[in-house]
Amino acid sequence: MKWGGRAIVVFSVAYAGYEIYNAENKEKEIYRQGASIGAGIAGGAAGGAIAGGICGPGSPICSGIGILIGGAIGGIAAYQLVDAFDKELEAFTAWTVF
Repeated sequence: MKWGGRAIVVFSVAYAGYEIYNAENKEKEIYRQGASIGAGIAGGAAGGAIAGGICGPGSPICSGIGILIGGAIGGIAAYQLVDAFDKELEAFTAWTVF
């Protein structure tokens, strides 16, 4: 359990880097991957907190499962939300500020 979280983080960052490297529009893919990773972290924190509240502090397995499920739900939901706003994100990345 000590190394499981670290391994998942390393895998997620490596996968995001791979997707960004192979994307046609790299800036849009950075936003997409950033939103997915950020929402996954937030969902994992929420899932762990909910599971810890239900199962109590003496149940690390229940909290770990809550973290995994919450993180997966958060990441997938953010990815689908970014896909829903694909045209808007394409227009946003075309703006030039400077």
